[in-house]
Amino acid sequence: MTVSMDYKIQYLDAEICDVGRILQTRVYHHLSFEPYALPYMPEIQTRPSQSQILLLLRNSVIRAILYCSNEQEFENELLYIELSFLHNEISSYLIQKIIENFFIEFHVVKKDTCLFDENTYQVLQSSIRQNYKQKSKYHLVKRQWRY
Repeated sequence: MTVSMDYKIQYLDAEICDVGRILQTRVYHHLSFEPYALPYMPEIQTRPSQSQILLLLRNSVIRAILYCSNEQEFENELLYIELSFLHNEISSYLIQKIIENFFIEFHVVKKDTCLFDENTYQVLQSSIRQNYKQKSKYHLVKRQWRY
């Protein structure tokens, strides 16, 4: 955990800031790591396969939605995610297709130059949280039956 005097705190991979007496959250990127490093997955030893790229990218977008308190922070993080995958030689077409399919799955339609407004972002965030809770309950129930 890192604490600084500028009203920010970093914990694991999240950053919480006080902006005009309003708390905001976003994904925290460690400066000591290589810029644009992909999220770590121990089972990926070499160049990731298309299914692994799908999983990495999808999980990165979900993490961004869960961590970012507003749509502007999310759009910044989404750009960072796209650049990270491009920097790691993943095709732009594949990145855009995965992100597009993700938003279609959650019924989000792109508007003009930005993805969506704050209200649409809050609805998406609620939907992702609900989906995450349902999957967590399913995995807990599934584990209980194994014993």
